[in-house]
Amino acid sequence: MTGAASTPNGIRRIGDSSNEERAALEGMLQGYPVEQLVEEVLIAWDELSKRNDEMVSVKQRLRVVELDLAEREDMVAPEISRLNQVEGDLEESHSKIVHLERLLSDARQDLAA
Repeated sequence: MTGAASTPNGIRRIGDSSNEERAALEGMLQGYPVEQLVEEVLIAWDELSKRNDEMVSVKQRLRVVELDLAEREDMVAPEISRLNQVEGDLEESHSKIVHLERLLSDARQDLAA
C-alpha cells in the first residue's frame, strides 16, 4: 500500500498522511477486489503481530538488563560507600601530616634561634 506516511521501522500509518495522500490511497483501495483487500489486511495484520512480538521480546530483554544493572549497583554500593569513607580518612590524614610538618618546621626554627 502506498500513500501513507512512513515511520522509522518502515510501517506506514494512514493517520500520519496528508489529505491528498489519504484520498489517493482511498481511491486506489476502492479499485481493489475484495479478495485482494482481505489479503492486504491479513499481510498488514501479520506484520503488526510480528512487530508486537518483537516489542514484547525487546521489553523483556530490557527488563532483564534493568534488573541486572540494579543488582550490580546493589553489590557495588557498599564498596562505593567504603571507598568514600577511606577517601575522607585519607584527606583527614593528609591534613594532619601538613599540620605536623608545620609544627615540626616551627619547632626547628625555634631551636635554631
